[in-house]
Formats: sequence, structure tokens, C-alpha cells
Amino acid sequence: MGTVKMEPRNHKVPPQEVHQILSSLPLFSCLSSEEIDALAFVVEVCSFEAEEEVVGLQQQQNAIHIVHKGECTVSAMQPVSSMFAGDFFGDELLLGSHVHSRSQIMASPESTEPLVTLSVSREKLEELNLFRRLKLHRLKNTIKRVNFGDLRLASADRHASRDTAAEEKEAEESGEDEHSKEGKDEEDVSERKTTKGKRTATPATTRITTRKTTPMTLRRPSSKTKTPRV
Repeated sequence: MGTVKMEPRNHKVPPQEVHQILSSLPLFSCLSSEEIDALAFVVEVCSFEAEEEVVGLQQQQNAIHIVHKGECTVSAMQPVSSMFAGDFFGDELLLGSHVHSRSQIMASPESTEPLVTLSVSREKLEELNLFRRLKLHRLKNTIKRVNFGDLRLASADRHASRDTAAEEKEAEESGEDEHSKEGKDEEDVSERKTTKGKRTATPATTRITTRKTTPMTLRRPSSKTKTPRV
């Protein structure tokens, strides 16, 4: 683990700036201005060189760290995200007395400037009687996030159920149309077979052609008698 350097290289932060930074964080929104002043007075300025570890994997959490300058990387076997000025970590210590970090946090190897954090220990929070209040505030926010997540999941489930019902209805209607079409096709085939059968069963009519004969007319001798010549 890297060694924490307290207030190195003139990395001193004016109390007014510390107060402004703490007041801007939702983690401390439950504190009054006087309590923020008291908290700013016990904040420790820490500096870390590139690739220097701030919090080790499975290390017990004993302080809340706020990134003031520079960049740090969060990794669990491999880098997963980065944090910059205004981000904070280590607030899991408010959830219990034996909370261990689930990730490793170190100064970014690509940063050109040291990582500077404002850190406040669990011990200082307890001395100022702020630990319990911050713990309750943290738990309330966690519950809100969980409830909001449940609402989003419930909404997503409703949309999914609605879409599924619509798809099933469409498939059912499509199936009915196909069934109706198949039934109609079967009726047409059956009708054609019946018609064909009827044509086959009808005996063939033989066309008999009768020659029309004209009766012979007998020519009778003329009734006129010839006058004999004298």
C-alpha cells in the first residue's frame, strides 16, 4: 500500500474552499453550516503519486476520501471506472464497524498531476458526534435508491407484460386468420372434389345423329291428252 502524504508540496486547501466542497456533496447535506465548519477543520489533505494505492482490496474502511485534484482509478482485478474532482469514496464505513473495501483505488497512472484528496476519518466523525447522523442519512438515501429501483423494475415489468400480452393477442389473431384461411382452402378443395365426382358419375350421353331423308316424289303423267293429228 502507498504511503499517505499529509499536506505535501503546498497542497493546502483554504478552509473556505473546504467548506464549499463539503457543502456541495449530498453525503453531508444533512449537516448545518456550523457542523460543516467543524468538519472542515479536521479534514486532512492527502496526496498520492501515480499508481500509488489509496485503498486496498478488502482493506477495512476507516476514512471518507473526497477527490480534490487529479484522477484515481477503481479496479477489482482490472480497472472498471475512474473518479475525478468532486467524487468521493469510503462512505461505506457508515454502514458498519467492520466494512471492507470491495475494490482497489489508486492514483491514475495516466494522470500528469498527483491525486489530492480531502479525507476525514471515522474517529474524527465520532469525536464531532456526526457519525450517527451521517449513518442515518446514508441509510435513508440507500433506501430511496432501492425503492426507486424497485419502482423502475415494476414499471419495466408492467411494460414487458403489456408488450407480451399484445404479442400474444396478435399471434392469436394471426393464428385464427391462418386457421380460417386453412378452413376455407379445405372447403374449396372439398367442393372441387365433389364437383369432379359429380362430373365423373354422370353417364356420357351418346350423340346420335339422324340423317334427314327427303321423301321421293313420284312424277305422275300429265292428265292432258294429246290431240291426234288428222
